[in-house]
Amino acid sequence: MGFGVDRVPSNYKVLGLHVLTSSTSTATTHTNYQAEGLTKSIIYGGNRILRVSAQFHCYASGGAQRMRFKFIRGSTDLIVFATASISSTDIAGVFLSHVFLGPTSGATETFTVQFSAADANTLVQSHGGAASPRYLLVEDLGPQ
Repeated sequence: MGFGVDRVPSNYKVLGLHVLTSSTSTATTHTNYQAEGLTKSIIYGGNRILRVSAQFHCYASGGAQRMRFKFIRGSTDLIVFATASISSTDIAGVFLSHVFLGPTSGATETFTVQFSAADANTLVQSHGGAASPRYLLVEDLGPQ
């Protein structure tokens, strides 16, 4: 499935996983961040090392360009990634991951993903299907 969960050390704990088998595309102003559709609410303890990861299948149907993805925790941007140039004739698999220190007290938070075109105001797609779903995974890697 792309994450190798069967090879994760036993002290790692999956806090949440969201899987989508549908596709989503940018609308109107394609260079503005838009909801990608992946979202997961989780509960975690304080003073933890956390990892948020996602797998996408990118398609630049409006012409070759880079795509941007943003991981958001609650209302806080965690990190922004830009892909290499995506062809308008191929679907490119992309895996993104970010490790960060959680707050000192436990929390219930929602993690979301936003995406956009990076180079031109043309449509880009986060593709999903039964054989190529997209994922958002949140893990607890252990104490700080």
